[in-house]
Amino acid sequence: MSIVTLQLGQFGNQLGYEFFNTVLDDIYCFHGKNTLRKKLAATNKYNYEDAAFESFFYATSDLPLARAVMIDTEAKVVDDVFTKAKMSKLWSYDPKCCIRKKRGSGNNWALGYCMDGDQVLLEEIMDSVQRQVEYCDRFSGFLLLMSLAGGTGSGLGTRCTEELRDRYPNSQIINEVVWPYSNGEVIVQDYNTILTLSHLYKASTGLIILENDKLHEICTRLLKIKNVGFHHINRVIAHKLAGVLLPSTCLQNQHSKRNDYAGINIFGEIGEHLCSHTDYKLLNIIDIPQIPDHSFDYTNYNWHGLLKHLHQMLIANAFMEESKYTHIELAKLSSGLPVHSDVMVNKSIANMLVIRGTEIDKADIGAFRDSRLYVNWMPNSSGLATRVNSRPYNKYEKSAFLLSNSQFCIPTINNVTEKAWNMFANRAYIHQYISNGISEDDFIDSFATAEQIITNYNKL
Repeated sequence: MSIVTLQLGQFGNQLGYEFFNTVLDDIYCFHGKNTLRKKLAATNKYNYEDAAFESFFYATSDLPLARAVMIDTEAKVVDDVFTKAKMSKLWSYDPKCCIRKKRGSGNNWALGYCMDGDQVLLEEIMDSVQRQVEYCDRFSGFLLLMSLAGGTGSGLGTRCTEELRDRYPNSQIINEVVWPYSNGEVIVQDYNTILTLSHLYKASTGLIILENDKLHEICTRLLKIKNVGFHHINRVIAHKLAGVLLPSTCLQNQHSKRNDYAGINIFGEIGEHLCSHTDYKLLNIIDIPQIPDHSFDYTNYNWHGLLKHLHQMLIANAFMEESKYTHIELAKLSSGLPVHSDVMVNKSIANMLVIRGTEIDKADIGAFRDSRLYVNWMPNSSGLATRVNSRPYNKYEKSAFLLSNSQFCIPTINNVTEKAWNMFANRAYIHQYISNGISEDDFIDSFATAEQIITNYNKL
């Protein structure tokens, strides 16, 4: 099943490049030192690699082309990313699906959303999208990569999402959005975030939210990167996304002799399992392990330890493995006992666990099925979906990913809503939006939507 990706704005295009690199690295096993990985790849090569390639690329007489549309209101980033991909001599983008303009959106959501009155731009984008959809033998859905803080990624990305919903009403639309740094340089980023979130909530199947502050901490504290740049953060995101979206099979089918990945629709499962209730669409990815490159030769993991720590991260609403969470016990979740001053006990609607690596048979996932993790109005059998793949992923002999619809989002959304409302109450920078086609009523409606999201998740 094929996924068409839309890369929107500077962030979306730079992330898209890292994402497709990560996918192709996994398909072709370019980690030469990992002989175990190569050995397993050889036993499973046709089914897995064919399915992974079909999901994100298509073959041409020259380089494989990504199933992607590149979009920005400025040409520089699109041109740079296109050139980098082509110069790799491993893959490229379709030049007919690169949409660029000469004028940026200036971090103004209204300017990006209203496209400065340029309706031709939207038609160009949709023509390129249709071109990519027609290349798919089995179309699965859309993945939109975009930021929340800027103008093009957030504003134009929102407009594209709404247009996709109108033109492809039955398709799965997943938005991967990155929350800005809490002390970001864009002074109106809180406005942009609230406007984006509220509009996407009505059009998207689900929103995968990752936060720059937390991603930065993963880079510094776990990966030991001294001078963190956006390319480091994008690689962390790409690792998470590909870990979830690359081919895997249902746990019940792991012993099938065919091990056939044909027809697998991960987007359909995300929509049906994780986002079946339209009031709850916010998703998060946590994964384990996360270690620096220089530690691989000295590190050995077993499934018991990995899944125990991932389970504790889920309960504690933690974005990375830390020693302070090792004492967390599920019993406290249902007893109301205090857990830790820094910990918000996390309640889930549904979770999707993806396990990749050797000795899958030894992975005990029983803790993730515990009904106490989930809201009481969901059937016990509906809480957890599990997918597996016996192939090591991205240098890790064993790794686990949890795509979760839970209360993880409450503190972050609550904080940005308060800050944006304080600005709005003082009428700060409102004129910049009104002059580009957004009314005060649009702001009021967006605040109301954000407050309703907070209320809904708080009640879980």
